[in-house]
This record gives sequence, structure tokens and C-alpha cells, in this order.
Amino acid sequence: MGLNVNKIIELEDNSKYLLVKKTMYQGSKYYQAFKVDKNNNIDESDITIFKESMSGMEIFVTRVLSNDELYQTLNRIFDAQL
Repeated sequence: MGLNVNKIIELEDNSKYLLVKKTMYQGSKYYQAFKVDKNNNIDESDITIFKESMSGMEIFVTRVLSNDELYQTLNRIFDAQL
């Protein structure tokens, strides 16, 4: 169970993201995602990285801040993926 690539997730603030790549890093799952606007258009220039967490049967995502060293590391990993 968990999140999958090529799926759109909706956050509590009603913003939507398309999960495009997944990686494991230091025992956690991370996803690179593109923002989806209200017309369901994908903005490939608005990139976010999310960390997946689970509590029981619930799935949570936490945004990795772009000024964080972890973001830069994960971005290099995602860039190396086809």
C-alpha cells in the first residue's frame, strides 16, 4: 500500500500534484511531483518533493523544503532517473 507514480494527490489545502518519480533514501520513500492547476494542467516548472509517511492505514506526505540540503540530494537522484 502507499502512493504510486503517475497518480494525482490532493492535499488538505486542495492543491493537487502529479507524482512523477519515486525513490528510496535513508529508509524513506520520496516522490518528485508537478503541480496540477485547477484546470488539470500540469506545470512541469513547479516541482515539489514529498516524503511519504504512514500511520496505521493512513498515508501522509510532507513537503521537502527547496532550501534544504535533502532537497538538493533528492533532486540529483531524481535527475539521474530516466
